[in-house]
Amino acid sequence: MNAGLSCDGDSVSLTAATQPSVEDIARVFPAASIDVEPDGPDACIVTTGADDPERMVLYLALPNCEFEILEPPEVIEAARRMGARLVGG
Repeated sequence: MNAGLSCDGDSVSLTAATQPSVEDIARVFPAASIDVEPDGPDACIVTTGADDPERMVLYLALPNCEFEILEPPEVIEAARRMGARLVGG
């Protein structure tokens, strides 16, 4: 899985690999807000944007599927902070 982030002013753009198919992801996100490319029969590459890394983590949690963020550190740290808050740690 690969992920990348670029920042342009106040926006954050993330590309992440996830296990659901393109069709599964398309059922959750509006087409105008996300770019989804197939990565094999049951996986895809997702590219989307948000105002900040924590908002990106919330957005990626919507489809209720497993994904791994390998980079950038800002989004990884946002995911860790959010996970700790959710489990009381």
